[in-house]
Amino acid sequence: MRAAGVEVVGPVWSDREGRSENPAFFHTARHARPYVALKLAVSLDGCIAARPGERTRLTGPEAEREVHRLRPGHVAVLVGEGTVTVDDPLLTPRLVDAGRALPRRVVLDSEGALPSDAALFRDQERAPVHVFVPEEVSEAAMERLEAAGAHVHPVPRSEAGLALGEVLGACWELGIRSILWEGGGRVAGSLLREGRVDRLYLFIVPRTLGAAGVRAFPADAGSVSWEAFAPALAPSLYGRDTLLVLDREDQA
Repeated sequence: MRAAGVEVVGPVWSDREGRSENPAFFHTARHARPYVALKLAVSLDGCIAARPGERTRLTGPEAEREVHRLRPGHVAVLVGEGTVTVDDPLLTPRLVDAGRALPRRVVLDSEGALPSDAALFRDQERAPVHVFVPEEVSEAAMERLEAAGAHVHPVPRSEAGLALGEVLGACWELGIRSILWEGGGRVAGSLLREGRVDRLYLFIVPRTLGAAGVRAFPADAGSVSWEAFAPALAPSLYGRDTLLVLDREDQA
């Protein structure tokens, strides 16, 4: 721009600060796979729910609003079928102005058993639903999901459920360049162990859930290399909840 005679002031940010503000843009310029951000709300004793299969609201209204603000910053919001069954979420940004386009809704359905009356099947004209199922799922299950309005995508299985690399590759082919994962701990752990998480939004909630609580990272899910992550932004307070934002250092 200077060579063309345009007066340029800046850069006002360092390279690292610029990437922290718009990480998905820089990621997709270098990598042929979606940018993956993982959002988790965790109690002080490391839990995401009071009991298995029990819907547990952890964060307060201020943090919930921030999650709704994060959603339209991504092309898609992704969850597992367990989250749909327990929480029945819409996965749309309703507490903030979503802008011109709603994020697509993506579900990992390892058994092809997603309820046809799930709330996320609403408003599909503006926010399409993509459901990933195992390759061996029955034709009847696929037809049922398609009748509910879903775009169904068979992918291979893995030891942890569905092959996450295949899912992300298919998302890339669908034009999904950034994903906000809002699912449970088991798939979150798999994403982290496989090095597929580029940013972590971790809401720390000042309460404990006790011995019956569902762990954010189950003990039998293997270890995660947290050394790969570093703080991207200063901690922020939303009501009583604290948000930590961590980026993979090799994405810098």
